[in-house]
Amino acid sequence: MIRGGVIKSRHIKVILLFSIMTPIGIFLGSGLSRAFGSSTGVVLEGIFDSLAAGTFIYVAVLDIIEEEFSIPGNELLKFISIMVGLGLMALLAVWT
Repeated sequence: MIRGGVIKSRHIKVILLFSIMTPIGIFLGSGLSRAFGSSTGVVLEGIFDSLAAGTFIYVAVLDIIEEEFSIPGNELLKFISIMVGLGLMALLAVWT
């Protein structure tokens, strides 16, 4: 957004909106899970949790990782960092 010349006030609004989408999705999924009860609620909670987590993965893969690897240097460290991050996310998914 900075390179695109977006004004600072809009830049801040977009970042704030993006940052609250995940908690809103999680709360909405949890609320629907409680409202619908057993199996339907679990499915709805899973859908909303997946959408919330998928948003971060989408941004990371298409924006951050691509940009980092376009800058030469420390490729091995960058790759290891990505693998550690993915491993921690997988561990978190299994743990929850």
